[in-house]
Amino acid sequence: MGTPRHRPLAPLRCLGFLLLGAPGARAEPAPQSPSPELVVGEPLEVVVRSSSRKPDAEISGRSVLWMTGDRIQEQGPQSVADALRYQGGVAVQQTTPGQSTIYVRGLSGREVVHLVDGVRVNATIFRSGNNPYLALIDPYALAQLEVVRGPSSVLHGSDALAGVVIGTTRLPGYSLDGPRTRGRAFSSVTSNPAGSALRVDVEHATAWWTAHLGVTHYGSGDIRPGQGERSPVPSSWNNLERPVGGRYRPVLSKFERGTAFSTYAGDGALRFKLGPGLDLALRAQVAYRPELSRYDEITPRFKRDFPASAESSLSPLSRWMTSATLAHRPASRVYDELLFSLSFQRTEEHLRRRPWNESCVDAVEDEPCTTSLRLAPSARLRRESNRSDALGARAEARWKNVTRGLGALVGAEVHRDQVASEASSVRSDRAQITPDPARYPDGSSQTQAGVFGQIEAALGPHVHLHGGLRGALFALTIRERTGDEATPPFSSTLFDGTFSAGARWEFSPGVAWVLNAGRGVRAPNVQDFASLGPRAGGRFQVPNPAIRPEHSLGLDTGLRARIGLLRADLFLFALRYQDAIVLVPTSVNGAASDPDGLGYVTSANASRVDLYGAEGDMEVPLGERGGVYLRWLAMQGTQRNDGATGLPARTPADRTPPLTATTGLWVAPRAGLRLEGFVHGRMRQNRLNDPINLEDNRIPEGGTPGYVTLHVAARATLSPRLSARLALDNLTNTLVLDHGSGFYRAGFSATAALTLKTE
Repeated sequence: MGTPRHRPLAPLRCLGFLLLGAPGARAEPAPQSPSPELVVGEPLEVVVRSSSRKPDAEISGRSVLWMTGDRIQEQGPQSVADALRYQGGVAVQQTTPGQSTIYVRGLSGREVVHLVDGVRVNATIFRSGNNPYLALIDPYALAQLEVVRGPSSVLHGSDALAGVVIGTTRLPGYSLDGPRTRGRAFSSVTSNPAGSALRVDVEHATAWWTAHLGVTHYGSGDIRPGQGERSPVPSSWNNLERPVGGRYRPVLSKFERGTAFSTYAGDGALRFKLGPGLDLALRAQVAYRPELSRYDEITPRFKRDFPASAESSLSPLSRWMTSATLAHRPASRVYDELLFSLSFQRTEEHLRRRPWNESCVDAVEDEPCTTSLRLAPSARLRRESNRSDALGARAEARWKNVTRGLGALVGAEVHRDQVASEASSVRSDRAQITPDPARYPDGSSQTQAGVFGQIEAALGPHVHLHGGLRGALFALTIRERTGDEATPPFSSTLFDGTFSAGARWEFSPGVAWVLNAGRGVRAPNVQDFASLGPRAGGRFQVPNPAIRPEHSLGLDTGLRARIGLLRADLFLFALRYQDAIVLVPTSVNGAASDPDGLGYVTSANASRVDLYGAEGDMEVPLGERGGVYLRWLAMQGTQRNDGATGLPARTPADRTPPLTATTGLWVAPRAGLRLEGFVHGRMRQNRLNDPINLEDNRIPEGGTPGYVTLHVAARATLSPRLSARLALDNLTNTLVLDHGSGFYRAGFSATAALTLKTE
């Protein structure tokens, strides 16, 4: 499982005709402002938010993390989650490089909404915890990344139990000074893993239309962990022998063979001024990953004698999206802004999984093996193809009266997601291909619709209140599954509601106390109801049609300071995750595991999870040429299970991140030069969920050890058009394992990057 196989880049051919546009990142109504980075000669009129815009959530006091595209790009991230690794109030876990999961308030995956240009990345086949789909968001294409923490279902619908991750790609503004073309190229090389990133952007602006095109390639070799840690070579398990009662001894390498990958992505945008106050924005995105190897499946780490699979990968994985937004900002103030948006997104995965067979070398019929055992790949390769086709429509109107201190937003949206799924088994000699039960009943679908509203009111110059409501309708249709694993069809329709409320009191100039509360909802998707087949961690999931929606109740309070260059956000939070759908052990025909040794599990509303903690982000200036910063996340979680599940009545929550903190110092000794050094660390996590974490091959016995890493970086502006960055990461070559992740992160690594801008 070394360097990934490169395949024809068919999805990139779509870029020329995939057009999209969507309302940009937003969590609360925001004042209109010029966009100096994207607009040439005039303010940005259409509400496709720019990278220079402050996050909407900050205005009304929501706990929010905000990053510009330049800040994301200079880090050279392997994924969008990787860009958030050293930020406060979030945590990152990975099962495979380039594929990460963002934890917000202790939840992740399908419990957090992920949006790009206003379009839901969350498909109806989204899983809990780690899933591969964030690998299909190009971090180098983002002009802005925003994480709003806390229940956010009023504006964003289902799945926003713990928050929302909002990405916005580049969209140029108009030019009143005549046609203008400019470009930007970014290139970086990294020593560990040996890899490179290349991003090219070109945009053209006139007085009445603009265009943007960007392409990205990221390639990475195998990771070399710190402290000389050696890892099994996946291919060396083939035909390996061990004595009965003994252990296999695979070939070990200083590299984690199987962690290499490549990603290709592109995005485009067109924008037209159709008339006074009337704009049309069209956008397109495509991402293609030839192979995503399930490294945690092909390598045993802590709790297995040999790997769960001889082969396990998604080959390939792809996503493309197209959408259009019409925005109207009339001269008359019936409303300030009216938006209509349409979008289509296809997410497709092709899975390959081959188990191991362990047999006695000198087998004697009807007698136990007394000599040695041999490991060999199964003659059967399971192939799956799963696809999600999602169509969305949204309309919203905004109004604001600055004199009276009032603002309002009302809207409606509908989103329909249909699944195509098939599976087969292939013998190694390809002499026989046998249809297998599909992971999802082919043709199953999920539809959600909602109407929502939000108001904002100022009670004097220092007190601001906000509140919102949403009514939502969810419909699910599960098709019949035939064959040996037959399941009957069924449909479900339900209505639910959510709310949000908050206050912001600026009791001293630049210092405010904030309070936020909200209720989130997540309707069970096709993955919850009907998933059938292997899962990570040596599990096999069987369907359960008797599950209900999940809900969350969230409360946070804290202080926000903006005094000169001083910036601080200090929050305490509590989140109750109710009716939580978790995987619980089950049996099939009296058996606890399938013929390949995978333990049977099923989805069930079996738990309540209480999460609470503190998150913060502070930057204190040291004059005008330097500063120190501190970012942290500290939290605890407890899961309570129904007695009928057979699970412990009370246990630590699944994969709760340990105490994480980053502190650093930066100085700018002269114009155009910035030097930075920081320390990042995680405490040990020994609060393990029973039985999920106790049986998880990715978590060591007794818990995940903590670590501290040291990093330094220098950024220099060499000319108005050329800048460079050099970074040295993990200077002490520490062995780094993030809790719940399937591999060790890189030891010492050096990265060099250049950015070139042209007019």
